[in-house]
Amino acid sequence: MNNKNFEWLDFFDCFNCKKKLELCDPTEATVFCKECRQEFILTESGLPIIIKDIKPIKEEIETRGKDKEYWFNDDQVQKMLEGAWRHVFKQRCEYWKEILSKKLSDESVIMDFGCGDGANFSILKTLPHKKLIGFDYNLLRLEKAKKYEGSAEYLVMGNIFEDLLKEQSFDMIFCNHVVEHIEDDQKILDLFYKYLKPGGELFLGVPNEGSVICTIRDKAIQPGLREKTDHVNFYTAKTISELVQNSKFENIKTKNLGFVFPHTFIDKKLKSFKPTHDLLSMTAEKLFKSQSDSIYLSANKQS
Repeated sequence: MNNKNFEWLDFFDCFNCKKKLELCDPTEATVFCKECRQEFILTESGLPIIIKDIKPIKEEIETRGKDKEYWFNDDQVQKMLEGAWRHVFKQRCEYWKEILSKKLSDESVIMDFGCGDGANFSILKTLPHKKLIGFDYNLLRLEKAKKYEGSAEYLVMGNIFEDLLKEQSFDMIFCNHVVEHIEDDQKILDLFYKYLKPGGELFLGVPNEGSVICTIRDKAIQPGLREKTDHVNFYTAKTISELVQNSKFENIKTKNLGFVFPHTFIDKKLKSFKPTHDLLSMTAEKLFKSQSDSIYLSANKQS
């Protein structure tokens, strides 16, 4: 096996002793800690599992998989590129490209945190960068991402709360619609700050579910909707900006993007047709900006 496949080791420490991980034998794809001799598992496809205790992760994924089987088993990349949400995804990609192409260079190291099946790679791979690392705690989703033709150069399974990444490793952390699923969102943002290089960029996307229109939807029009999702945080541009500021980030800028109709079935139908999607997105941006579908935030670690 080519040593280049193990360049992801440059960004990870042993979760036991915080020492550098080493490649023991490229022919056997063995990774271990030179200090405490802790070995790390690689799947048959070569995906590294850098995690202390995989059992609770497996149990959580199995539970969530039963509740949302379609989300775990369907082809999410195809849904984003060709399904009902394709116009939403295209709009986001165009915005990502407009903003991120100005912030990245051919020497940039990017981590896509919570990369899932790898749908975001379709745009991130086209941006200037040196290395792109996809990080997720769900092995099933990572295996799908690995099969995706436009996948990241490196994919790693891990639990970020085990603090296994090296400090000041990344020029950019990209995180799209992930932190709304995580109870300790402040801790995640603190870790992002730790892992970014001085002056590094956080690019964060979250649903705008703390908005008035989504609150009315969730409490009056479709009561119980929140219980059917695994979202635990419901942000506005103000609340997510405050969290990011609490983690010491600076130069915080937000962008409200897209539109939302206060019923999920109708919302999906309207977004599946380009004319209605484009017209309603333009109208929302001009007249009802705070009631958008998503919020995108960029911020910097202090230089």
